[in-house]
Amino acid sequence: MKTKPVRNQSRVSCDYQGDFCRGTANTTMPSTESQSELCELAKCLRQERLYVSYEKKQLQQLNESLAGAGRRLAQAAWTTSMQRDNLEGLVMSRGDSTPQQCCQVANLLHQTQFTDAYKQLSHQMVSYSEFLASLRNNPNLVAVCLSQGDRLALSYMTDIVVSVFTSLLGSCVLPEDEAIMVTMLHKLVEMQLLKAANPRKLLRHGTSSFSRLYKSFSDQLFSSRLFLTSALYDPILCLLTDDEIFLDIDPAKAVIRFPPQERVRRFGIEGTDSYAVALAKHRQAIIAKLAGHANRFVVGIRDSFHCLPTFLSTLIRTIFTCMESRGIEAREIWAVCTDVLFNSFICPAIVDPEPKGIIDMPISYIARFNLMQVAQILQVLALWKWEEINPQHQDLYKQFDKSLVPGLLEGILGEEREEVRRDTANLSTARMAVLITAEQIQKLTEWLVAVRD
Repeated sequence: MKTKPVRNQSRVSCDYQGDFCRGTANTTMPSTESQSELCELAKCLRQERLYVSYEKKQLQQLNESLAGAGRRLAQAAWTTSMQRDNLEGLVMSRGDSTPQQCCQVANLLHQTQFTDAYKQLSHQMVSYSEFLASLRNNPNLVAVCLSQGDRLALSYMTDIVVSVFTSLLGSCVLPEDEAIMVTMLHKLVEMQLLKAANPRKLLRHGTSSFSRLYKSFSDQLFSSRLFLTSALYDPILCLLTDDEIFLDIDPAKAVIRFPPQERVRRFGIEGTDSYAVALAKHRQAIIAKLAGHANRFVVGIRDSFHCLPTFLSTLIRTIFTCMESRGIEAREIWAVCTDVLFNSFICPAIVDPEPKGIIDMPISYIARFNLMQVAQILQVLALWKWEEINPQHQDLYKQFDKSLVPGLLEGILGEEREEVRRDTANLSTARMAVLITAEQIQKLTEWLVAVRD
């Protein structure tokens, strides 16, 4: 009874050991060459892992640096835009922009400290973020609300336009900001310019949301500064070196620029033949200088016209097409397009080139006056196709090619320039935040409530 289990157990054990021995005998040990290959592979994988880890760390550092640079750029753009609006209020003598107030605002802007919204808004930050994001993603709706706010004559519309440009659109420093602004301007053309009883008056007053946004956008856009600098730098520099005398368009003002004694010394006694001859000679010299300077500006604009911002040419064509489809007479359409291009864009840069970055040197009173005269000449030349020249100024305007300046506008209207668009879908520089004050948020809310009601 006891021997059977022992015998069977011994047999099972022997069979198992036999199988193990057979399995061990069939297994081959790796050769020296295979071991070296495995070591080499392990070494390569280890180096690859170190390389990938290093690249990930570098990319992380670059992304952090990019995010930091983006924050600094957005903050600098916001501060600069607010400082520019503060300075414009002082120059334009707005009621709430006394010298003391402007100095105080400038100091506060210089000391601005930016903080995260959740520290001020707490749990309401999500609601406000969605609110601002929805506004930003609906430029047509914003344009309609801006137009309605102007129609209601809300007293704080100037501040609303500033908030839309500086905060909601981040001063248009990113390509996606520019695209939103262009959409908004086209909608404002439909809502304000085309519905105005006198579109030229609307543009000249510069108080509408379209005029304010158009001015802010064209001043900020890099392509605008590039065109203006390329076209106007040399002519302005040449005129600034010739600021010894007033270059009056009106011949009646040529004499009153001199004191009585200087007038007698230059022209003689008034009423005599010698006085008339000397005055005519002086007038011819003024005309020669004025025409020479104005022609330099015209040539500079013509030679740099290929740099004209694409959004501007597209906007002018849109205005022309929309007004033409509404049956407005061609003369009025031409005048409006001329105001958009020259009166609201090129001529202000001629009269006041320092803020546009064209030059950085002081301009004397005489030179400033002469720049204003050149700007006036360009406006007259642009409308020469439809408006007659003052007979008293014929001796000046016959020095110019009648078709040159109107030909620039005709080139915009007649040619479909291909608009270059940058693909922003895959860019990591998309706007991730809005810089706005609590007061600006409050005014935005009041504005939308007033428009809704």
